[in-house]
Amino acid sequence: MLESRTLLSNSNIILSLTPVAPLGSLVYQNSTSQTIAPPGNTDTFALSIAPNETLAAVVQPTSALLKPTLTLIAPSGNSLGTVTATAGKDAVIPLVPSLEGGTYKFVVSGASGSTGAFTINTILNALAEPESYGGPSDDTQATAQPLDSSAIVFAAQDNRMAVLGSIQSAADNADTYSFQLLAGESATAAVAALNGKTVRFALEDDQGNVLALSQTGATNLSAFLNNFVAQRAGTYYVSVTGAVGVTYNLVVTRGADFATQPNNTFPGAQDISATQEAGPNFGGVLGYLSNTAPNFGADYYAVHANAGDNLHFATSTPAGGLNNLYPELLLFDANANLVAIADGNAFDGRNSVIDFSVPGGDAGSWTIEVTSADGSTGDYGLYVTGATGALSPLFVAGTNPPTGALVQPPTAITITFNQPVYGPSLTPGELTVNGVPAKGVSLNNANTVSWTLPAGAIVAGSNVFVLATDPVTGQSVEDVSGAAAINFNSSFTSIQASTGSSNPPPGWPGPFNTNFSVSLAPVAPLGSLVYQSSTSQTIAAPGYTDTFILSIAANETLSAIVHPTSAHFLPTLTLFAPSGRSLGSVTAAAGKDAVIPLASSSEGGTYKFVVSGAGGTTGAFTINTILNALPEPESYGGPSDDTQATAQPLDSSAIVFGAQNRSQDNRMAVLGTIQSAADNADTYSFQLLTG
Repeated sequence: MLESRTLLSNSNIILSLTPVAPLGSLVYQNSTSQTIAPPGNTDTFALSIAPNETLAAVVQPTSALLKPTLTLIAPSGNSLGTVTATAGKDAVIPLVPSLEGGTYKFVVSGASGSTGAFTINTILNALAEPESYGGPSDDTQATAQPLDSSAIVFAAQDNRMAVLGSIQSAADNADTYSFQLLAGESATAAVAALNGKTVRFALEDDQGNVLALSQTGATNLSAFLNNFVAQRAGTYYVSVTGAVGVTYNLVVTRGADFATQPNNTFPGAQDISATQEAGPNFGGVLGYLSNTAPNFGADYYAVHANAGDNLHFATSTPAGGLNNLYPELLLFDANANLVAIADGNAFDGRNSVIDFSVPGGDAGSWTIEVTSADGSTGDYGLYVTGATGALSPLFVAGTNPPTGALVQPPTAITITFNQPVYGPSLTPGELTVNGVPAKGVSLNNANTVSWTLPAGAIVAGSNVFVLATDPVTGQSVEDVSGAAAINFNSSFTSIQASTGSSNPPPGWPGPFNTNFSVSLAPVAPLGSLVYQSSTSQTIAAPGYTDTFILSIAANETLSAIVHPTSAHFLPTLTLFAPSGRSLGSVTAAAGKDAVIPLASSSEGGTYKFVVSGAGGTTGAFTINTILNALPEPESYGGPSDDTQATAQPLDSSAIVFGAQNRSQDNRMAVLGTIQSAADNADTYSFQLLTG
């Protein structure tokens, strides 16, 4: 978007910067379009900033013949670098530190007398990812882009790094960035998509091991990982993945957390206790105070303190002249009593400081509120030291199978924890079923872990599983801050599956499950990779289930439609992965189709479609199972796809079939119908690269 500017002369423009999401990242930018004409003309873009920030700029020609030259000049008049690109290519200065405050100038001209239009993107306090502008790849650890040079100190030794990047194609499937951590130092990584597309990341060590996965759910971030504590000093990596075309701002804080909203209420205070692990020169959080959603003029943070702790809280206001905030602090004890207020008592008359000793008998979670008495807004750093309390515990938040559930024999036990799990802490022996240890373990997402079970571990009837310290390795499940999981046990009941009979065995006491093997037939045109099956069955009594079993390879797609032939039957359809994890469940109204339109088989093995009657309903049905094609939603009561505006995307149905040097060859497919004269056109969309 074009920013407002004031013309000083025909070729001098003063830049106005706007903040880049997530607010509090300290990243600001400007995008301005101009034209070099006639030959020899220059355009100068002036920007006044504080010392100890960073500058970057990208000149993107919109005229094919312009050979852009970009030069950065310091307030002293010294050149800090110059770069010339070939015709039509971007000229990039990816990062330069501003050692002195004052007015910096970006000068744009056309090399060899070339002329033409261009856009200049000016960036404060973030690296411009070189790969996004024709630079070297950063898709592996070996080619990772270092972030350390982008570090901005905002309190004591607390600092943050940032990069503006993009996933440009399917081949550019991971942007990898490196940074250094001290032993015991905390780090938080947070990423915001700048164009609404999906983005996520993994944290890895220097051996390529996944240490943790990002989570979602914050109102100001696309994905985040709070308070990782390094168990050893070294190089760490963030591997960013996401939808093709996503542009993002990745922020990594060291020694401090990053504001993760909503944290605008006292009960919702953000726990930053893990930032106290690295000693007195580290601790706190980086954030942004606004008077609008989601923080409404106040952010709350909590630390765990012991009696006698000397707590120190101090604000800073980074980002120089771009920041208008005058922060105020309010401190609450473990009983939620307000015990101290500070408003502008720091030496600069703007920031606030509270020092407070925890009285005897008042240990617990202490809360600090960051607000502003005058309603001002802007970036803040909150430096926090002195809290020595224990970290928040890691505990089980949910399981699959759930406690007390009646299920078919699972092949895995899946546990969801309250906090992100530290990947290297996982071992098979931490989970046992009926005293038998699991045979494998995998980190599914930030908080969820699956333990695969050996054959014969599940018995008919009651089964007990226990999460505890691995008796062989002595290892317990840990969160990313180093807190060990609280021991846990649960039980479920397993139903022994029958084979081929649609009736329960004599004397069967309750709900009954029937298994059916699905045989697929190819769908014309042959070679489309599309296969399907159609089977009719009946849910004969309330609580009965029919399970349809299908063994497929990895990286295919599965779909199914349950079509009731009994008017009062409310079909429920659930898809289970080989691990036993549910991939989705849908319940339809009486007599309506239950549809799982498309699920990817990320793992090869046996998948199960389970059909039951919601609300105890019974009746006959037909299940259509489809491999490697999307069933057109409109054909089954879904939204219309008759125009480009309502077109059904096909990209999610893509199956890669190329090999070796053609590994991106793929095909998409849909099974659809023209249902009536009004349904006169079914419209589908897909993406193509240039050429």
